[in-house]
Formats: sequence, structure tokens, C-alpha cells
Amino acid sequence: HLGHLEAARSALEEAIAINRELGSPRLGDALANLGQLEIAAGRWDRAIEVLQEALAADERQGDLFGVAVDQHSLALAMLRAGSPRAASDRLSAAFGYVASSGNTSLLVNFLELAAAIAAALSNPLRTARLAGAVGHRRRHDRVLPGQDRLAVAADRRLWPHAGAGAEPSRADSRARRRAGRGAAGPAPAPPLADRLRRHL
Repeated sequence: HLGHLEAARSALEEAIAINRELGSPRLGDALANLGQLEIAAGRWDRAIEVLQEALAADERQGDLFGVAVDQHSLALAMLRAGSPRAASDRLSAAFGYVASSGNTSLLVNFLELAAAIAAALSNPLRTARLAGAVGHRRRHDRVLPGQDRLAVAADRRLWPHAGAGAEPSRADSRARRRAGRGAAGPAPAPPLADRLRRHL
């Protein structure tokens, strides 16, 4: 398994170098993938360093979905590195977009991590409330545990602004930006998001 991680790390570092050389808008994607690999390898400091760079690249591109995923990954790395307060702050930074995006699977991921952070901060009431919100969202929107919730296909009810049957992706975000749509930013957060934000 360790050999696979090393081979993947080498391939990702090569992809990052190529993306840098070309000035590619996909640099954030490559950096985020390397950050995820470093999380899997337990290299928290390296993961945080790479993910901060991914976040900066996605912010420069105006990729709101990428920024949200980067914030989630950074919060996870910070939590595992033993910094739950920093993880909470990081997760809160992207919650407005996540709550208003219509992407239920991303919302569930954020709520699950927020519950873990609350547990690490020894706040059992907040942990229970967030875990209850996760259960509610799963039942309401049929998001199943163990699914690849960041990439799961969603129907029009879950993501009304995307094409039929497609969940927003980094490419969708870039395409809408190029077409001049979505430049105004996310819609106001729904009341549920306002209630949940208090528990982050």
C-alpha cells in the first residue's frame, strides 16, 4: 500500500509541475488531489501546506466548489493534526456557499466533519445536534453512508442549476463563470443553514 502512495505522490507532483508550467486552471485540482493523498498518508503538515496552495489556486480561478472542497480537506487535516479550533474556523469559512449550493452530499460531508470537530472540542450537545442534522439530511435526500458523497450524481431536485442528472463539479463552476453566469456568488443561505451554522 505504501508503494502505491509513493507512486501516486510522484505522479501528482509531476502533474502539478506540468500545470504550473502551462499556467493551467487545473492546478488547484492537482494540488487538492496531492493534499488528499497526504491526508491518507497521515502527513498532516504537508497536507495542510499543499491544500492551502490548492485553496489559493481555486480562489484565483473563482472555483467556488473547489474552494469549498479545499476548505473541507483543510479542516480534516487540521483536525487530525490536533487543531480542532482551527479546523472549525476553516470549515465555517465555506459553510455559506455549501449551504446555499444545493449540493446535499457536500453539505452532509461538512456536517459530518463539523460533528467530529465538536466532539474533539468536548461539546457533546453540539456533536449530537450536528449528528442529528446529518441523519436528517441523509433520510430527507437519500444520501447513503459510504457513498462517494463529493462526486455522487444528483437529480434536478438536489441541484436545480446544473444540467439534468448532474451534480456541480469544478468544471461546471468554471464553465458557468466563463459564460458569465454565477458571477454574483451563491444565493442567500436557507433558514436550515442559518440554524446549522450556529452549531459549527
